[in-house]
Amino acid sequence: KEHRGIWRTITIRTSKRTGECMLIIVHAPPSGGLGAKNDGTDDFSTSFESEKNRLAEMLKNKELGNTKREYPEPPKSDTKESEGDKDNTETATTEIPEDQNDQPIKVTSIFFQEYN
Repeated sequence: KEHRGIWRTITIRTSKRTGECMLIIVHAPPSGGLGAKNDGTDDFSTSFESEKNRLAEMLKNKELGNTKREYPEPPKSDTKESEGDKDNTETATTEIPEDQNDQPIKVTSIFFQEYN
């Protein structure tokens, strides 16, 4: 079965630290693009802008839930260093305060990208 539609993919980037969310929505050309039907049944150009604006307003006015994630401990190195060496293998991590774990995420950026 062949599926035809306007929406392709969505990428969601969230930050617990700032409480913000960015969306990148990839969509087909509203006029159908490559492989468009000859009868025009997949031409959404007349309704696309209003649907895009409706979707953007709906997403901006909602708060997204925040999930608590459990991360595994990083692996420990078995190699011992000589006394003069500094350990450069540790990476800095940003600790998120516990109250930010429950903070809802707000959609602050929405990008629409056309892809044929």
